[in-house]
Amino acid sequence: MWRRLLQDGQFLLALSVVGLIVLAGVVGPRFVRNPHAFVWLPNQPPSRQFPLGTDPFGRDVLARLVVGIRTSLFVGVYAGLIGVALGVTIGLISGYLKGIVGETLNLFTNLVMVFPVLPVLIILAAIFERRSLLLVGTIIGVVSWPWAARCIRAQVLSLREREFVRLARISGDRSVKIAFLEIMPYMLAYIVMVFVLMLGGAIGAEAGISMIGLGPTDAVSLGNLLFWAMVHEATRVGHWWTFLPPGLVLTLLTVFSLIMHKRMDQIFNPRLRTW
Repeated sequence: MWRRLLQDGQFLLALSVVGLIVLAGVVGPRFVRNPHAFVWLPNQPPSRQFPLGTDPFGRDVLARLVVGIRTSLFVGVYAGLIGVALGVTIGLISGYLKGIVGETLNLFTNLVMVFPVLPVLIILAAIFERRSLLLVGTIIGVVSWPWAARCIRAQVLSLREREFVRLARISGDRSVKIAFLEIMPYMLAYIVMVFVLMLGGAIGAEAGISMIGLGPTDAVSLGNLLFWAMVHEATRVGHWWTFLPPGLVLTLLTVFSLIMHKRMDQIFNPRLRTW
């Protein structure tokens, strides 16, 4: 399945686009100016010296864009790892264990799932006057795991009666060991799919709360760039270079992450295979 995935044209295209953006965010900050420095006149259009012009404070938009990509990727990866860890752990335990433990975890997952995510993010972010990248990533990860736990639980319910699980029970292995060492390896491809989807969702969530001024403080992110573009009415005055590049990068990241997840699901999910 992995070999077929790496031969899929749509997946490779999406992976290439996301990979180029990741490369720009990881390597690019080493080759640009200080994103906080006032280097030229404000609101200057793109030129040879400043390929994406300057913002209303005279800062290099290209430098801020590259650093913003790195920041958004960090938040997305960090929040995605937290969400996957919580979703996989709760999904495995609630799906494998019967009785009050499994039902309680399932009930807790359903309760968290009905909470409106964006208002919760806004409330939690507004509580803290100063918000670090780790804090924002933690908040997003903590509220984004329920759907993953539900999906993992459904997979575990179908696997826990398989022959290899029964043999593990007969040999005396503990329930937690069976869940994590026997069942989870069969779902590694699915867990990767969950992480890819959570990565795109976390980047979008960070951009959403940053655009309303509740994102990381003292940090440049894609959402932060769009926030300042709105504050200075860039769309009304025609300063397209301050809002179009971060908006385009954010769109490409989220859309092609969804395409990667879709193609992985169509290849790894036997119900969706067309071959």
